[in-house]
Order: sequence, then structure tokens, then C-alpha cells
Amino acid sequence: MKRLRIIIISFVIISGIVSCEKFLDIRPEATVPSTGIDYSKSENIFLPISASYAKLRDYGAHVFPFIGAFEITSDNADKGSTPEDNPPMAEMDNFTYQSTNGLINDLWTAYFDIVSGANYAIHQMPLFESALPNSGDKLYARQCQAEVKTIRAYAYFNLTRLFGRVPVIDTILTAQQLSSLHQSSTEDLYKFIEKDLREAISVLPESYTKEWAGRITKYTAMALKARVHLYRQEWDSVASLTGRIIASGRYGLLPVFRDEFSIDGENSRESLFEI
Repeated sequence: MKRLRIIIISFVIISGIVSCEKFLDIRPEATVPSTGIDYSKSENIFLPISASYAKLRDYGAHVFPFIGAFEITSDNADKGSTPEDNPPMAEMDNFTYQSTNGLINDLWTAYFDIVSGANYAIHQMPLFESALPNSGDKLYARQCQAEVKTIRAYAYFNLTRLFGRVPVIDTILTAQQLSSLHQSSTEDLYKFIEKDLREAISVLPESYTKEWAGRITKYTAMALKARVHLYRQEWDSVASLTGRIIASGRYGLLPVFRDEFSIDGENSRESLFEI
């Protein structure tokens, strides 16, 4: 009897350890399996796309570095606090930053990380399209690729606004290949951004179901492209794109202002793109 009790206890302990391992061994959200992707399964199409969206939430892309570069330097926001608090942000506020500024480095790293993730996802979609027999799944793969092209265009738009001339990277490269790249001209950078957006607009759907609220649509890409043309002072293109967005009837002001800042107001008819 004693021996039987020991065997039962041992079995329970071993089962508990195995169960804990299974419970803890969960692949992080918005990542792809380390063993690769099964391109014959349509449910896997969104995996690399989700990973690209996740990179937009990076600290360097859209937290303090973003606020410093795009809001505080423009006086849309104020640094606040004391001059001794957060010296790198104070340097951005006073336009005295140097190459050693950590927030500047965070922006560079985060946005090129977004580009890298987007490039991976973009080159995965044709593999799904080749492996999947259903025409609807093939179209979905192309639409997903268009989403990530919009993300890549957005990252490059911010990179060129922040740093001017930067290298164009449109595929997966080795460290040696990356080190041999040169700056692209401003003209070539904007051509690259506009090409991504033009291709995305031609494929993206006009909307998604509520379950997928917040995903990039045709109008998201059109709004970003209009903004690019705005920076290029190409007024006719700005008017044409924004006119089409307005004419869609999908967007407008909310009747109650405070709703815009509520949870229920997320991805409302006022929003073309949220992070």
C-alpha cells in the first residue's frame, strides 16, 4: 500500500511538471514559430502580419522618442518638469541634440526594426499564395501584404522626416550586405514610399469586420499617401486623395467630443489609423 501511494504521488508530481511546461511554453504574441510556417494553412497568413503590427508598439517608435521628435520639437507638446529631468528630451526641445542622444538612436533602431519586420512579412505572402489553392485565400494573402507595405511606407516616411537621406532596404539582408548600403536620395525615398502605398491602395479592402477593427484599410493607405504628397507640396494629389476619403462617407466627427478619448471611441469614424 505504501509503495502504491509513493507511485501515485510520483505520477502526480511528474504530471504537474509536464503540465507546467506546457502551460509556460507558449509562443509570445505576434511572433512566428521558430520552426517555420506551414504555408498551406490559411490560418497562418496573419502571423507575420501580426508581428509587423506588434513592432509599431515599440518604445522607440511611438513612446518618448516619438513624442520628443514629433510633438515636443514642434511645440504640440511641452517637455515640462525640471531642466535636469530627462536631458536627452531637453536636448530635443532645445534643438541641441547630438549623435549621442539616446532618444535619437531609439528612433533609428525602432523604425528600421519595423522595416525589417515588414520586409519579412512582405516576402512571406507570395509563399502562401503559391501554396494555397483557394482563390479567396490567395487574395487575402495579397491584401495582407498590402497592409505591411503600408506599415513599411509609414516607417520610411518617418525615417526620412527624421533623418533625411537613409538607405532603402526592401528585402532581408545579411549584416555584411547591410553594411555596404548607401544613403538614397530624397527623391528615391519618396518614390519608394509612394510605390508601396500605390500598390497597397489597389489591393486593400475598404473596411474590416468589427472583430478586426483597427487594421489598415484602403483609406488608411490613401490618407498616408495624401500626407506624403502634402510634404512634397503636390496639392492636386492631396486634394484628390482626401476628397475620395471624404466621399466614401465612412469618416466624420463624433457628436460627443469626449467619446474620442474613451475606450468605446477607439477606431471610431474619426480614426483612419491608430497605434
